Amino acid sequence: MPKLIESVYSGFTVQRIKDVYFSLNDELLIDFNANQIVFELGQTLGANEDRRLVNLTIRVFFHYVESEEIIADIKVQNIFFLPDLNKYINGNTLSLPSDIIVSMVSVGIAHTRALLAKNLAGTPLDETLLPVFNPLSLAQEFFPNLFNDKETSESQKPKKKSLRK
Repeated sequence: MPKLIESVYSGFTVQRIKDVYFSLNDELLIDFNANQIVFELGQTLGANEDRRLVNLTIRVFFHYVESEEIIADIKVQNIFFLPDLNKYINGNTLSLPSDIIVSMVSVGIAHTRALLAKNLAGTPLDETLLPVFNPLSLAQEFFPNLFNDKETSESQKPKKKSLRK
């Protein structure tokens, strides 16, 4: 049996991955133009201290540059088990170490990319994949307060990115 690679923190594991929401507006794909599509990213972060679980839900949605009408939308829940979670909670504030956040974002965005690709298979968007991100940069965009030692906010404004090649 192969040896397991030790995680960033002992016992830090993925507990669950769940595609909690997906929608596709086929009507907006009738005159499909991939060069005019952008996507936005958003996230929510929460914790269950009693169960020592951290929830990172990532949302990705696509729309045309000129419109806010959503073409495709997905939310993927990533639940992580962190044995010593209580060390990082002070009242209602969750302050995780940056390497844990970066690991969670990296894993979470990979799960989101895979589930999005599965859901878009067989549609005009089936080759419209999320790009590979620098997980540190994305984690800093999602959670700037965790990298600045300030109070953590519950969610951040979605980030808009272009899919143009």
